[in-house]
Parts: sequence; C-alpha cells; structure tokens
Amino acid sequence: MNAIPNLHGRVVALSMSPPADLGRLGFPTTEFDQVVFNLCMRVIRAQGRILFGGHLQEGGITARMFECIAHAYAPPALREGGRMAKPFLHLLPLSEFRRVSFARVFEIQSQFGSFLETRVIVDENVHLSVSRRSDKLTIHDTEGKRAPFIIDTPADFAKFSSDLPTRREADALTAMRNAARILTRARIALGGKRGDLGVSGDRDRFFGAMPGIYEETISSIESRTPFVVLGAYGGAARDVAIDLGLIDPNLETPYLGEIQPDYGDARARMREMGRELSQADRDTAVEFVLREDCEVLARDVIAVIARRLEPSQTRFR
Repeated sequence: MNAIPNLHGRVVALSMSPPADLGRLGFPTTEFDQVVFNLCMRVIRAQGRILFGGHLQEGGITARMFECIAHAYAPPALREGGRMAKPFLHLLPLSEFRRVSFARVFEIQSQFGSFLETRVIVDENVHLSVSRRSDKLTIHDTEGKRAPFIIDTPADFAKFSSDLPTRREADALTAMRNAARILTRARIALGGKRGDLGVSGDRDRFFGAMPGIYEETISSIESRTPFVVLGAYGGAARDVAIDLGLIDPNLETPYLGEIQPDYGDARARMREMGRELSQADRDTAVEFVLREDCEVLARDVIAVIARRLEPSQTRFR
C-alpha cells in the first residue's frame, strides 16, 4: 500500500476552470470534475490546504467542488471547534465580491463554513475574512487591525461592498493572483480559458490582464514555486505546456474563431519564461503533462509535490 504523503498544512493552489475544448479532446465535463475532485481529496488526505480563487455562481465548478468533496474529507477536528486551519482557502477578487449577493455568501458560509475559509482580496496584502455567526455575516481583516463588521441585511452588505475601494476587474484579478502567490507553496494548473472568441456564448473569454493560468504559472516560475501543468485536458494549460516546450506544438487544439489580442502576448511571455524553468520543474512537468489516469494521476501529483516541499528539496517560504 502506498504511504500517504504529508504536506504539513502547506497550501497547494489549484489554477483551473473547465476548458472550452474539453469535448473536442474526447473528455466529458464529468471527467474534468473527477480530476479536480481527486486532486482536492489527495491534498486534504495529505494534511494540506487547497487554495482556489473564483466566483460563487450556483452550479459552477466552485460549488460542485465544495459539495462533492469537503463534507467527506474535512478532518473531524475542524467540525469540533475549528482548532486547525480549514482545508479550503477560497479567494474572492474584489470585482466578484461586488457582484455576489448577501444571500449567496450567507448560503455558502452556512453550508460549507465549517471547512471553508473565504477571503475577499482588497489588495494583495489586504484580505477580509468572511464567516457566518448565527443569522449574520462577520467580516474582519486577517491582520486583526480593525473591529469586525457585523452584517445582517442585504442593505448593510451592499453598503459595506460599496465602501470598499474601486478596482478594474483586471486589476482585482491580478491582486487576487498576487495574494495567492504569497500564500502558496505549490501549484497545479489544468483547463482554463484561452480567449477563443469562436466559442459560443463567450465561454472562453478571459477578463484579466491575461488568462489566470498564464498569470499564475508565470508567477510560480518567477517565485520558484513548484508547479505541475496537466495539459491532457486542454484549455490554457495545454497551451502553457506547449509554450514551455513540454509537449509538441502539433498537439495544440485548433481555434474556432478570432483570439483575444492579449492571449498572444501571454503566450510570448510564457515562451520567454520557459528559458528560466528549473530542471526540477521541467522534469516534474514532463512526467504529468499528458497523463489522464485521474485517481492515480492525482495520487502521484500530490506525492511528488510533497517530496518537492521537503526541507532538503526546497528553499521556499
């Protein structure tokens, strides 16, 4: 039997969103979900924490991830009094927080608050933690410099949100990704948007300075944070693998229409970053980049990350 690795509470970021080309590569949406769920389960079993930044839309991958995994795998100590760090760390960019309703935040905290830490990212170093207390929401800064805000009505919630600084969506997303970089000890990337405007319903359009997977992978390379790119499932992660020279360019999924202009810039930057990729990261990435064996893949990815984070193997925070 394989020994379960120990992440010792370290944070593993999950950079992902369901890719628009998944079906063209022969995968159903459920296959992508299963990979994500298995990765999350393996991190929690290894006593690590999962960091994920994204929206709170009903029926989205965020909600599905919480519903299908966290109840089963939250350690008992968390449910018995919150004495340990919660296994899910969810970051909300300021732009998304302004769109979400009081009812939706309250619902998420009611259902998942025992194992979910939600932070609104005002700036990369200014985080507001959201929790539920009885029939109210409590919001406090994670540094403890201000008294908590107690919010019990949609009007109070709207007033609190409107009093926060105003940011362009691209800037809010970058601030969230910078905050994630500071908190993260390792990263796993899969799927993601690639700016293909030929995809119906604008489902492949990204809204940051560049697609999240590109911005976050570049950040990982610059900060020498161990990362794994799972390119088998398409999306921006597959293009990242091509741009880093990990897989053949002929494996690129054809575009269906015009491409958002910033995507070309992101790809050019990634090709430059490929020259800075450490041999250890290259070896790790090549090992996993086209694997699609789901449960075994998740097991092996987390085991390798745990080894990379051992004191003798890393100089990271």
